[in-house]
Amino acid sequence: MGMGMGMPGMYGMGHGMGMGRRRGGGVPIQLIFLALQYLPRLLEIKPMATLAFGGVLLGNHLGLLRFGPMLFFADFSRACLAPPAVLFGMELWRLFTGLFLLSSDGHMYWALSSLAAKGLSMEPRVGTESYAAVLLVTALLSGVIYTVLCWLGVPSLFGLENGWYGCHAGPDMVLFALKPVSLALGGNEASRIFGMPLPGGAHAAWVELVVRTPLHLSLAH
Repeated sequence: MGMGMGMPGMYGMGHGMGMGRRRGGGVPIQLIFLALQYLPRLLEIKPMATLAFGGVLLGNHLGLLRFGPMLFFADFSRACLAPPAVLFGMELWRLFTGLFLLSSDGHMYWALSSLAAKGLSMEPRVGTESYAAVLLVTALLSGVIYTVLCWLGVPSLFGLENGWYGCHAGPDMVLFALKPVSLALGGNEASRIFGMPLPGGAHAAWVELVVRTPLHLSLAH
């Protein structure tokens, strides 16, 4: 049996951590803000890869995909990215499934708004198939890099918290990887700190990362 199976209390919670599902009923206010901000352009441009990825994220968070294989995501401890379970338990699915777990409505708003902004900027430029391939490759690579860095203890060498015993959830690393690419292609998504835009284009994304991201994830990003 793998290290993360049947042992839900083994791993601590890191950035983007939580139970992997939304508690309480009703429509979250953040979803209304998202619809007002991005829905008209999404319906106009129809970036299909962005809509598919975002739809799975949102559907899983709201509990609308609790059937068939998607029931797997209901068990946070089996789906999140836990480096020991990947390396020693050979639970390789965690490199991918952890992307679709969101810890809160706030995490949902950040992830989906970031995905929408990048998708609206990049997908029409490169095409749906190419953008879907970019999402898939960055998704798998981010999980692999994060796991290997934690195994090697590299974050500790820089005085950062190591995520070895954490259980990462969310598409945060993928979305950050896309941000410098989007800006380099002429995208208009601004990097901000405390609501103020930063000058510097793609380079500003790295400044935003260092200031806003928990330390143990900065190096993996």
